[in-house]
Amino acid sequence: MTNETGASFSSNEARGAVGGDATERLVLIVLLAASSLTVMSGATIAPSLPGLADHFSSVPDAGILARLALTLPALFIALSAPIVGVLVDRIGPRMVLLYSAVAYVVAGTSGLFVQDLYVLLAGRALLGLAVAGVMVATTTLIAALYPPPSRDRVLGYQGAAMSLGGVIFLTLGGVLAEIGWRLPFAIYALPFILLPFIAARLPANRRAAAVGHGQVHPVPWLRLAPLYLAALAAMTLFYVIPTQLPFRLAAAGFSDASLAGYAIAISTFASAVVSLSFQRIRAAVPSLGLLATMFGGLGLGLGLAGWFETFPMIALAMIIAGAGAGLTMPTLNSLVLTVTPPDVHGRAAGGLSTSIFLGQFLSPIVMAAAVPGDSVAAIFVWAGGASILGAIGLGAAFILRTPRISAAPVLFTPPPSSARQASPTASPGDAQPKGTKP
Repeated sequence: MTNETGASFSSNEARGAVGGDATERLVLIVLLAASSLTVMSGATIAPSLPGLADHFSSVPDAGILARLALTLPALFIALSAPIVGVLVDRIGPRMVLLYSAVAYVVAGTSGLFVQDLYVLLAGRALLGLAVAGVMVATTTLIAALYPPPSRDRVLGYQGAAMSLGGVIFLTLGGVLAEIGWRLPFAIYALPFILLPFIAARLPANRRAAAVGHGQVHPVPWLRLAPLYLAALAAMTLFYVIPTQLPFRLAAAGFSDASLAGYAIAISTFASAVVSLSFQRIRAAVPSLGLLATMFGGLGLGLGLAGWFETFPMIALAMIIAGAGAGLTMPTLNSLVLTVTPPDVHGRAAGGLSTSIFLGQFLSPIVMAAAVPGDSVAAIFVWAGGASILGAIGLGAAFILRTPRISAAPVLFTPPPSSARQASPTASPGDAQPKGTKP
């Protein structure tokens, strides 16, 4: 006997969540603010790393361990996201989001006061677990509250919030790091503001006992595997920008470190603009076309950044790469949610989170192995070429399939109405956001 947590809500609730009253807008704001926490986990303390390494200089290998403080959360997100996905499907996304936000505040702010470098690293690992919970729970809630095509609009908003959040938190972290290396850790206290809204305003989906039924639908792992692989490849390639661009500019003769920040900010802004347009793009372009466009834009920008030698042209290349990258999160989230039955959205989102953050963690390792030597420009050219080859392959598959698919292919066919009525995830008694109209 198992408990069926439905990660989806009633159609009335979904319609209410995309309405226009203050409560419904508040639900959307909370979800987008929570989504931005995922990029805050690493970007916030990046400017603090030199000061952190100096403070703990008496610890053996302090320089390496200080850098580990930046990458450790990504590794623990990748490791824990599948388990978090199971929890989301069993106990509901709101509870997971609430507990994860609390853990996020505790773990993130630990750097303000801990005096031992290894304890600080343990806090960073716990932060990774919390981010996994936030990321999987918010995506599952969006899937539950917003039916297509409204879901695609909100997924675009989510991608834009994550992009802009990265710029804001990185900039704020840099300003605070100028005062003291510990101060950027205070930014991790910001989610404390969200806790009462998560507890009181986000809908709590009902747990109903599905005696003798078990899980209603199996997880379609075979259909998800290509999307997970695409996510792994896309993030491995995309993370060439934050990990290699400062060195690329230095090799081109630009010693001002702020130029790398400007170029990354330009790229991120381009990503946000494209993400905001995702609903219209998704309606016009089929799934394979979206993936091909994503890899094509990213690859063209990376390749040009390795080819150009002037800052204005490298900045232009970053705009192109950012535009391609802006499709990454909303496209992958949309496709994963589309091919997956609602009662296993948490597991599916957990697998996607693992692929995304594993790609981030592996990016510098893969690039070092693929491009021996010291030429950073060659890394950009190689990554751009690999991405363009992927785009060509996806484009060819799209052309071959065009006569047999529509502009918006149905990748998951919902169960018949009788099955939906029998399912505990579609009960008329499911909870609604407070203040929404039934």
